[in-house]
This record gives sequence, C-alpha cells and structure tokens, in this order.
Amino acid sequence: MRFDLSQENESLIRRISSSVESGSVSHAYIVEGPATVDKPAFAKQFAKGILCPRRSGDDCGRCPVCQKIDHDNHEDLIFVSRLKTKASIGIDQIRDMQHQLSIKPNGPRYLVIMDESGLMTEEAQNCLLKTLEEPPGASVVVLLTDNSEALLPTIRSRCIRIRLEGSSIAGDDPMARRAEEILEHVLGRSPFYKTKKALGDVRDRNQVLQLIDHMENRCRQLILSRNDNGVLYSPREISECVDSLEKARTQLRQGLTPGSVMKRFVLRVGG
Repeated sequence: MRFDLSQENESLIRRISSSVESGSVSHAYIVEGPATVDKPAFAKQFAKGILCPRRSGDDCGRCPVCQKIDHDNHEDLIFVSRLKTKASIGIDQIRDMQHQLSIKPNGPRYLVIMDESGLMTEEAQNCLLKTLEEPPGASVVVLLTDNSEALLPTIRSRCIRIRLEGSSIAGDDPMARRAEEILEHVLGRSPFYKTKKALGDVRDRNQVLQLIDHMENRCRQLILSRNDNGVLYSPREISECVDSLEKARTQLRQGLTPGSVMKRFVLRVGG
C-alpha cells in the first residue's frame, strides 16, 4: 500500500501490508500519532488495501472502489467525527453507526473510520464496546487519535494499536525549534514575558497542535537523557508537563481558543 508517511514508519507499513495481504485483518485498530501526521489519509489508504477487489493487500487506485474511497462516498465506508457544534462525540453518533452496521453491506464488509476518537464521551465509549466485543460480520473499526490514553482501557484492550511517527528533528523544523524554546522557558521557570515572547502569535489551532506534539516529543527526549545543556529536570517535572500538554490538547479539541489554551498551559507548568 502506498502510504505517504516518513521513513520512521517503514517497518510498520511492511507489517500492515503483510497482514492485509494474508487476510489477517483485525476487527478493530487504534491509529495513534501526532497532529502533524495525516491519520485520516492513512486510514483511507488502509481501507483501500482492505476493500480493493483488484489487488489483494494493496490498492489499484483506479477501480470504482478505490475512487469512491478517495471521494468519501463508498457505501461500506462509515465516517464518524465530532460535529462542528459539539465539543465531543456523543452516544447518539455511536448508535447511528451501530445501526448502519446492522444493515447488510454492499460488499464483503463495513469499515468504520472515527476521527478524533479520544473526544468520545465515556458514555459513547461504553456504547462502542458492544461493537468491539461482537463486531458484525467482518467489519473493521479504525479509531484515530492523537493520544490513545484518552480512550478507556476497555477500548484499548480490544484494539490493535498502530503508532504513526512524524519527523521531529529540531534542527530541520522551525516549529520543532520553537517548541523546544517554549519548553525550555516553561521548565526553566522563566518570567512570563519571556515565555510569551517565545510563544509569539498563537491564533492558529493546527499550529498549536503541532507545537504540543513537538513539546511532547521533546519531553520524551528529556526523560531519556535527563540532561539538557546542563539543566537537569526531574521525572516528576517532565511528567507534569506532559499531563498539562494533554490537558491543553483536550481543551483545544473542545473549542477553547489557541491563545487561552497556551496561556493556561504556561501558567500551570511555569507558575
């Protein structure tokens, strides 16, 4: 399958392609990765590999099935996402999806793609468990999320987890360098005006999601090295910073303004 992903994901792509080709496809997946990775595009490519009738384990890109998936109008492909007027994915959307799955598909199976699955309410997640425990026919459910920890343990335990990596080398990426500078100010307890200057203009939602991804990547590096230019941060400080970043991500998904989200993050961590 032709996934448009960085080289960091090559071995993962080989494993996925092999499982699809051999017919050993699971009934449920969690696709996790930073906001900078186009997870919906990955899921659609995965769907083509499963549903394409011309190439087993791959996609031809030309048949009616592949073309319909590209245009989001395949009869057996069900998309679930947060409504623009809502802060979360509610139980009614899950029940609607389950009703669709109860109808015989046009082809061999249904494939459900749920974007921002971490925004499901607890009630919606518990409702989804019924589908994951007793999937109708050969249906496949793909849950997309920036952070799988936002899903209940009972959901995670019933899905195969796919972790997509994004390139995050600070020297090559201005956004990564900016995130590293912000994190240094926050963990180093710099005066607020200095941190605010490093933040700059934070009005764009997707830009802030990228900053959060890069800061979390940097936190992982700090946990491994425990030393950054001679400044030692405790595991507790780094862990609390990651928790605050996840709160910021959730607030952003729920509709808070990017500026407000980042200001709250800085005040929580930097004091």
